[in-house]
Amino acid sequence: METGGKKHGHRALNSLIEKAGREKPAAIFVQTEFPSATAKTITEATSADVIALDLFSRDWLENIRITREALKGSVLRPRYTIKQ
Repeated sequence: METGGKKHGHRALNSLIEKAGREKPAAIFVQTEFPSATAKTITEATSADVIALDLFSRDWLENIRITREALKGSVLRPRYTIKQ
């Protein structure tokens, strides 16, 4: 994980997972260069979909389509479970 070009470790990952647990995002976007093992950890620890975008792709329109579909899905997907 990186923030502002600086690499972070397990503490930052745990912080991200805790924040996702509180805020319940439907999707978390990562760069395609993001380690797949870390993305899998985030997916398993949260209910969020991890969506990889290639920021260096020449097909920027495809990245916009992927983002649109993910956001559309997040609007349609319930974010909270109501316990009865």
